[in-house]
Amino acid sequence: MDNGASVTHAEATEQAMAVLRSGKGADLLLVDVALDIRDLVMRLEAEHIHVPIVACRHHQRRPRRGRSPSMPRQGIHPAAARSGN
Repeated sequence: MDNGASVTHAEATEQAMAVLRSGKGADLLLVDVALDIRDLVMRLEAEHIHVPIVACRHHQRRPRRGRSPSMPRQGIHPAAARSGN
């Protein structure tokens, strides 16, 4: 990408670990608080992978009154993000 960051979505910890092991690297992990973050941290440490983790809540909610249903819902999926350099 010319401006911004590229994002790789991972459904679960093991998939995220596979992406990181593949050599793609990551500048940041955005992780849903519903996942076992402690397990993720332990796996990262065991493999000497050092990357900041931001834990976020992903939930879907109904649109507020007056809000267009076509507007995107807020939330962050577990993902490994890498800057587009």
